[in-house]
Amino acid sequence: MRKAAVFLSALLVLPLLAAAADDQGQAGREANVRKMIELSGGTKMITQMKEAIKKMTASTAKHALEGENMDDETQKITQKYSQRMMDNILSDEKINGIIDMMVPIYAKYLGDKEIDDIVAFYESPSGKKMTAATPKIMGDYMGKMGELQKSWMDSIKQDSEDMKAELKALSDKRKADKSKKKDEEDNNK
Repeated sequence: MRKAAVFLSALLVLPLLAAAADDQGQAGREANVRKMIELSGGTKMITQMKEAIKKMTASTAKHALEGENMDDETQKITQKYSQRMMDNILSDEKINGIIDMMVPIYAKYLGDKEIDDIVAFYESPSGKKMTAATPKIMGDYMGKMGELQKSWMDSIKQDSEDMKAELKALSDKRKADKSKKKDEEDNNK
């Protein structure tokens, strides 16, 4: 009877111990993913994104007020709304939320070995150099993308103007054809 009680207790406790070990394993895995994100410059990139958005909102406000006097009162209003946008979009709490969101995504696609290998890479001299160079690489990339987007916008603008002209010509032709047909019908009466 005593053996049965011990066996039954073990059956009840083992799943709890396994779940606790799994929770510890999951917590360790999440910690490694967070370390990987940090070492790879992920949190730095989010912070840089925050700074880029600040500049973008300031630029947007400046363009919205183009030609108007940027007196103290106007600047206070634009600063207030720029800050509100930043607080709504990328507060420290929301940055942490972004990282919290990223962790299970990385964990979904990368196993423990891959995460460990990536952490080891980013802790290596080459990984550290990659992390240090990434903001510069991204800056150059964004500069080139800006140039490319400008050419795209110029092309889109030209295509839009061409399309409007062609649609107008088609509309004018249809009106002329309709008018001609009406004239023919009137002449045949």
